[in-house]
Amino acid sequence: MSIKKLTGEDFRREIAGLSDGKEEIVISRKTIHICADFLSLLPKVYGSDLERKKMWTRISNGIVSSLAKCGGSVERFCNEILEYIHANPAFLTKDFFLLDDIDEEEEILSCFQHRNLLIVPLAREKWDAEKARSKKNER
Repeated sequence: MSIKKLTGEDFRREIAGLSDGKEEIVISRKTIHICADFLSLLPKVYGSDLERKKMWTRISNGIVSSLAKCGGSVERFCNEILEYIHANPAFLTKDFFLLDDIDEEEEILSCFQHRNLLIVPLAREKWDAEKARSKKNER
């Protein structure tokens, strides 16, 4: 057993009860945006048999379910979430494999696990912007 070395700031946070004793997980902004980009693609393939009004709730729940089943594999995580949202394989493109290019599988999965409340709204914002651009281009 080793004793954790604390800085003065860490000691004050411990005394004030502001620390939960867990190490802070560092995830880069780039990883957050890559994960949000991936999630923003999911509405394109979202199952037609599912209710659209609950799409983002289902995607968010899919993250949790997929993390539990993926065994630390980003490829399996992607497959699980696509199955969870009943993705239509006819609409899958190479864009859905953008997470495969990342060397840090652990950081990607950690981002989905620990930054879920940040990346889902960010993905929704990106999806809404994409929809607006598509409508503007149709005119």
